[in-house]
Amino acid sequence: MTKRSLNPARFAQFAAIYPECLAQAVASKPEAYGPQVQSSVQNVATKMLAAVETGSYNHNGPSFKLACKRLGIRFTRTAIEAFLAGN
Repeated sequence: MTKRSLNPARFAQFAAIYPECLAQAVASKPEAYGPQVQSSVQNVATKMLAAVETGSYNHNGPSFKLACKRLGIRFTRTAIEAFLAGN
């Protein structure tokens, strides 16, 4: 997939907090994540951010929910997309 047009500042905001949110979610709910995620949070976060850039991400998880909360946006794909587009 190709990268899509995102607001660079908004994507940078999301990219800055997502790895921390993923680490926190894995620590608080390890049963929701497999052993590969638990052992390599930064690599998984990097892959997820690449998926966000292409639009092929799955937002239905505790890490995305926490990221949305910290960004002050609703936990819906529509709200996430609007945020990333800069709307």
